[in-house]
Amino acid sequence: MSGAVYRRAWDGARKAVLEVHEIDSPLGRRVSDLRDARIATWLSGHRTALEVFKVAERVGVSAPSLARRFPHCFQASGEVSNDLIEASFAMTDLDCEAKPAAALNP
Repeated sequence: MSGAVYRRAWDGARKAVLEVHEIDSPLGRRVSDLRDARIATWLSGHRTALEVFKVAERVGVSAPSLARRFPHCFQASGEVSNDLIEASFAMTDLDCEAKPAAALNP
């Protein structure tokens, strides 16, 4: 599917489910926005380095890339948890290959 066809289909889907005042908002403007929101949900709260690694494995990226892309998810009481970010960066030797979607648990 070409990019133009894909964008038209996505825009049509947004118009079908969003309220009139939401259509011009950034809400779900791109599919990646929905993916990022889900990843942020998985990362939010108190997480261990192993849990961060599992999220990274689930979405097919490295734990350090999650720490770089979602630093706001590593905050506790308004302060960034440097220990957790450092632990995530230390996991670079672990295999974070993407898994088929059917094999992932939501």
